[in-house]
Amino acid sequence: MSVVANEQLLKAVFNRLVPADEWPGGWDGGVRDYLRAQWDADLVWSHEPLEELAGFLTRLCGDGPDFEDRDAAEQDRLLAAAEADTEAAKSLFAAVRIAKEGFYGRDGSHAPAGWGMLGFAPGPTVARVKPTATIAHSEIRDRYDVIVVGSGLGGAVAASVLSASGADVLVVERAAAMSTDELRSDHLHGKRSVYATSVGPGPGHPRVTVLADGTEQVIDAAAGGDIWGLVAMTVGGGTRLWQGMSWRLFPEDFAMATTYGTPEGADVLDWPVGYDEMEPYYSDAEWDLGVAGHDEALSARTPRSRGYPMPALPDDPVRSLFRTAGEKIGVRTGPIPFAINSVARDGRPPCARCGQCVGHACPVDAKNGAHNTFLARALRTGHCDLLVGTPVLGISHRGQRAEGVRVLVDGVERTISCERVVMAAGAIETPRLLLASGLGNDNVGRFLHGHSASMVAGIAPEAVGLFRSPGHSVATLDFVHDGQAPIGGGVVFDMFSLYPLMLATMAARFGGGLYGRGHKKWMREIAPRFVGLMSMAQELSSPDGRVRLHSSLRDADGVPAPIITAPQVRATEDNRAYLTKVTMKWLETTGCSQPTDLIGGRTRQSTPRIPATEHACGSARMADDPRRGATDRYGRLHGTPNVYVCDASLLPSSGGVNPGLTIAANSLRVARSWVDQG
Repeated sequence: MSVVANEQLLKAVFNRLVPADEWPGGWDGGVRDYLRAQWDADLVWSHEPLEELAGFLTRLCGDGPDFEDRDAAEQDRLLAAAEADTEAAKSLFAAVRIAKEGFYGRDGSHAPAGWGMLGFAPGPTVARVKPTATIAHSEIRDRYDVIVVGSGLGGAVAASVLSASGADVLVVERAAAMSTDELRSDHLHGKRSVYATSVGPGPGHPRVTVLADGTEQVIDAAAGGDIWGLVAMTVGGGTRLWQGMSWRLFPEDFAMATTYGTPEGADVLDWPVGYDEMEPYYSDAEWDLGVAGHDEALSARTPRSRGYPMPALPDDPVRSLFRTAGEKIGVRTGPIPFAINSVARDGRPPCARCGQCVGHACPVDAKNGAHNTFLARALRTGHCDLLVGTPVLGISHRGQRAEGVRVLVDGVERTISCERVVMAAGAIETPRLLLASGLGNDNVGRFLHGHSASMVAGIAPEAVGLFRSPGHSVATLDFVHDGQAPIGGGVVFDMFSLYPLMLATMAARFGGGLYGRGHKKWMREIAPRFVGLMSMAQELSSPDGRVRLHSSLRDADGVPAPIITAPQVRATEDNRAYLTKVTMKWLETTGCSQPTDLIGGRTRQSTPRIPATEHACGSARMADDPRRGATDRYGRLHGTPNVYVCDASLLPSSGGVNPGLTIAANSLRVARSWVDQG
């Protein structure tokens, strides 16, 4: 089917799915431009269902007027008939999806009317950010003291510490350098993407998981970031686009086996270091990264040697709503600590409250990440080079001693020599490359875990506002190691402020219908009252949670594809269920109508997606005993003299909070130990 051949019929369909009122209908409001721009790209999948829908409607019209020539009431009747037909409904729902993507989403090629209707205007990029200094391929030296693989938080910290000590460091990043504008406002290809993400490796990079029935599921990076299990691949890694929650783990999190034992199916391990040893590194991480928080509200159980470097971000209606409700049921709350400037700091301005934070680069460079803190400092030493757009193929080694890193430069393999290799490519890619290189012990890739989230939402009594920045605001730590949670509980915080397309998708669950005038009315009148809570339930590691290599499937660069499976521990689901219960009680206390559990009993492995999240960790966990882990307490790979890990892979447990600050603090600890040990 050609979009031109059926354009008039499609125009009529989309104008009933999103009817015109004081705002344009779906066709003129963005769907026309979206179809024309993406028809032979993202929307190839839609050709068949749209052709089937057109055929169904044409058959219903018979010898009478064409669909596009009928009045609105008759068109609505025909669409209702399509919805009632089992097969035609599938085609109709495909059209509904396109209508929402075109009217409420944005792919960089069109400006949807739905944004204006809802007042979503994240604004232009105004920061004059100096581009990260990179080297050309012709400038690569033959040898460095240290090669760091990955420019995310762990790699940037390692590069900062080592280059400051005088070591010559090369940071290798597979992604090309991208501007702030390239990392903003695309709601169809961003980090939480519907289609192939702009911060992934691109097509030809498959991952494999095993479904509950034992079937292998191959998912290419082109399928979308969430489905593929993406942590953003860009200079700065996930912190370039994160919302910046910066929590410390609790003392109990460093002693999970001692505190809780080993539940059935789990393999729980105490950290080789405790909170007291980690505390100075947490403090340094907060100051070096730049965290805005409240010194007392949520820090009573994580003793501090000094306060936050910046005050917390300002109060807002959502924080007030949940604070008031919390007081009624004895839940203590406070502002979330964020790695975002609340005041001008380090030569960069405070948060501009743009309304588009989570998953997008900051328009004023107020969001603090690896790229504009640790990595920037490393590059300023004169002892650090940053090489971008360069995939790593593996580590060259003689026996178990690394001699260099194999990279792909302009399509040609090249080995760059070094004295030490630091793997900091994240909890999936780090073990994958180690396994592909034949380095490390049998624990490399094992004990992968992260967090199991709960999410509840409802309709608040009054409007709380749309598109709040930075997206989250208020939290409680009352349910972390509270004596009631099965295995440590987790932080509970307000759900991030949903973007237009997300709200459009959510409407049907809260009385807004799938499409039509009622849906559009819901978006204008009810969406500003939509509010929710989330929890970050601690997930236990087990031998089932694992990264291993596929025997035959390889990516476009020739590296074996990873097979990724999730830990299967009943206690984790019990923990999530407990947090759902307390979260729902808190939500109901606000007076919200339609309180709804958005996740329910679903598990990660029940749907075809890679069971890895942006909080994945543990796949090269630290343990003094090589029988229990892949690395020692200083991140050195067991069995090798000069290969180290410095990222989330090291964490033996995830805690019940976002791991970013812990990755930074632990990376400072291990990297400084390398300098001290010489």
